[in-house]
Amino acid sequence: MSQINFMPWVRLDHTIALGPTEFAPWSTVRVQVDADVRNFVDRCFARYVMNDGTPMSDVTVAVLNEDPTMDLTDEQRRVIQRSVDVMAFAAVTEQLSLKEAKSSPLTMRHVIVIAC
Repeated sequence: MSQINFMPWVRLDHTIALGPTEFAPWSTVRVQVDADVRNFVDRCFARYVMNDGTPMSDVTVAVLNEDPTMDLTDEQRRVIQRSVDVMAFAAVTEQLSLKEAKSSPLTMRHVIVIAC
């Protein structure tokens, strides 16, 4: 079953790669998927809101093999999770080194399963 792995509230200005995993802004990835999938995912993302109730605008998608909606094996899911863990560790380490008390949104990978 197709799925999109994403991290809400994570802002990237451009695609970055960690090993085989690419992290890209949803605004970049959304043009690569079929319109029906794009509309479905947009509706799912619309459920994420800020504390004041305004829609969240920052979503980062994790992509393997340049296909954001591919059927992933268990090993591929583990690869994505390890890459997310690396990003979270890097964010926390940077915050500690800067002695900032901000919380990091890079702590969890979310998944939308797309029934095609």
